[in-house]
Amino acid sequence: MSSSLAIMRVNVVRILAFRVIASAAMSAAADRCPTAPSSWTVTTKEGPDFDVCYYRAESGTGVFGIYLGFHPMFHPPSGEKGVAGSVGDRPVEWFPKKPSPGAPLFAEQALVFQTPGDPKSGPVAHIWIYGTSAQEIESVRETVTKLRW
Repeated sequence: MSSSLAIMRVNVVRILAFRVIASAAMSAAADRCPTAPSSWTVTTKEGPDFDVCYYRAESGTGVFGIYLGFHPMFHPPSGEKGVAGSVGDRPVEWFPKKPSPGAPLFAEQALVFQTPGDPKSGPVAHIWIYGTSAQEIESVRETVTKLRW
């Protein structure tokens, strides 16, 4: 009986250690993501030299994501101007985004640059927002103005 108790204690210690390590890893990844208002949850996926942060409204309406890295897949159309806006305190230009299959029909995207407002400084973030209506996309766009870097 004492050997089974010892095995149970070892297993409990392993489980607790795993939870602490997993929690610390999730916290470290979440620390790299901009902080959203409390009514939004964030999940993170880490890449070799980038992070992707996914945000979802607790109300179930609206989503957005942020790629943090120096090689975004999105590049604004040459010579075109987007709609002025901001992500946190950084100025951006919003451009239409073709939604992925199964995603909400309304979508926009923007780049955040190393030096705010200077495209020549290189992008550090690509943000995309989705909504099921024009009103919802406007609400999500308003939320991202409140992000804290």
